[in-house]
Amino acid sequence: MKSTDKYELLTTIAMLCDELEAYERESGRVKGEIETLVQANDDGLSETDLRMLGVGRKKVFEECTYTYYSYRAWVEVSRDDETGAIKMTSFEKFRDNVFSKAPDFMSKDEFFAYFDVEFHDAYAAAKAEALKQYEEEA
Repeated sequence: MKSTDKYELLTTIAMLCDELEAYERESGRVKGEIETLVQANDDGLSETDLRMLGVGRKKVFEECTYTYYSYRAWVEVSRDDETGAIKMTSFEKFRDNVFSKAPDFMSKDEFFAYFDVEFHDAYAAAKAEALKQYEEEA
């Protein structure tokens, strides 16, 4: 097997692992929403109320991160000359780069914890787009 074939195989496996992780996070998010719906019905919130809360959450995340660029702009891809392995911007660096501000009532750490799923989803999408672009240019 050629070394380039090995790297392509490893890259594909890494992308599939990232995709699986994204699906698992999405599953966890949906389960959380279901639990919220069940609890909300006990608290008297309507489906419309819950949808409005979801829209507000998305808006807060967008207003507090640098979304005027594609998240792709925050992920760099390169190949290590010695090993041939593909290197990408780490999640932590990506999150720090796209973070703009936290609402007045939250600390930066609270914001990171609260929007962890959104940050991971944005990172997974940006990584996939960056890797695709890198491979097309190579």
